[in-house]
Amino acid sequence: MAKLTIMSKIIKTILLLSFVVIAFTYGIRTNAEDKERTENMELVPVQEVKEVQKYSEVFSAKVTGYNTVPGQTDSTPCIAASGDNICGRDDVVACPRRIALGTKVEIDGKLYVCLDRLAKKYDYRIDISCDKDMKCPFKVTGTKQVKVLANN
Repeated sequence: MAKLTIMSKIIKTILLLSFVVIAFTYGIRTNAEDKERTENMELVPVQEVKEVQKYSEVFSAKVTGYNTVPGQTDSTPCIAASGDNICGRDDVVACPRRIALGTKVEIDGKLYVCLDRLAKKYDYRIDISCDKDMKCPFKVTGTKQVKVLANN
């Protein structure tokens, strides 16, 4: 196990050094090249730039749905990991631990609030709370683009 860890560190170091060498090699330009590149640049409207900065992270994830019932949660299905009562709400998701509780995410154009967590073995998923609608989990399940809002 220790040899594997050391080997992993060596590989990471080699990859990092390779990246630095490549970045340095391709990053050096003459003033004439910079001038030519700048003259051919296309200007991007400020509105488009703001739209890109709206999200701190965009990723593809397996999205599932769950119901707030004891068989699919714990013994207190209405109380989320955040301590909030989520019964009766349709804007709640259980998020991976790397996303802070209270963070807003957008899935299929709809805004949700991360108020709950999944079991650790499913920490790579997003789980939409469907409250008591038993048909909802089948409708929301699939691999989808998840957009994490930057200013929560």
